[in-house]
Amino acid sequence: KCNFNKLTIEQFSDKTQRWLIDGQFSIKNGNIGAFDKTPVDCKYIGQIEWNQKRKDFAMAGTGNIAHFNWNERIAKHIKCKLDKKLGNPRLKIRDITGEFAGGEISGLADLNLSGNRTDYGIQLTLNNVTAAEALNLKSTDKPIRGKMRGEIYLLGQAGQKYLNRGGGTIEIVGAEIFKIPLMKKVYESIHQQPPNLASFHNGILKFTIEKYILSIQRIRLMGPLLSLVGYGRINLSNDRIKLYLISAPPEKFNDLPLLKELIQGAATELTEIEIHGTISKPIINARPLKNTSDILKAFIQGQ
Repeated sequence: KCNFNKLTIEQFSDKTQRWLIDGQFSIKNGNIGAFDKTPVDCKYIGQIEWNQKRKDFAMAGTGNIAHFNWNERIAKHIKCKLDKKLGNPRLKIRDITGEFAGGEISGLADLNLSGNRTDYGIQLTLNNVTAAEALNLKSTDKPIRGKMRGEIYLLGQAGQKYLNRGGGTIEIVGAEIFKIPLMKKVYESIHQQPPNLASFHNGILKFTIEKYILSIQRIRLMGPLLSLVGYGRINLSNDRIKLYLISAPPEKFNDLPLLKELIQGAATELTEIEIHGTISKPIINARPLKNTSDILKAFIQGQ
């Protein structure tokens, strides 16, 4: 559906044409190709120019997408500003706002429309997002409570399953982490008993992504039942994991800088944890930390 405020058609000497349209364009049950396989409803208000001679277009206006499905995650009520110049393959998307996983997202993006491929770069800020929904976490019990905020960036090519690069820092607040099967098994490997599934923990995750490898540069988890720091990697193509963690009772492990004191024997009751295998079938080795291991050295050097 189109409502034109102004339509200008110019014909060149070679009989090619230039169209300039100013108005409102609405699409219902549309298809935006590699970015979203499900039908979308969207609206654009502004100018569009099509230059037949140069086989290129330009646009400047605002967009609105009712819902957007990307990698099985739904964003709603997305608003943004769009700008593309004639002769430039770069489509700038600015002032992005929307709803995602019960919270808000904001940010910007660039699309490179040159050739037969579309490369994209996205920078997003997440606020008050439901962690379990955003991270697609599976629960052993009822839905996992907990919120998430942070900043992420994603670089990739439309239609590809995996990113070229990505990363960011995420903070998780008030999460029922022991409803996640892997974290429940980690606790049981340390304490030889099941945890209270309703206990709440906070955490910070710093990560990078290259293709299908998710590198966890630093994870820090704090709560009433379990406190730990760690690093590792996850292969997103086959869910294989390698994680290295150090845990201590929360009252003796309140902050990461304490690790420098641990190496001098100022605190005890540390547990060294190595996890490998797959996310669904992890192999967890937990043992008391009695000396300065390679894992602990890695934490100290990374601070």
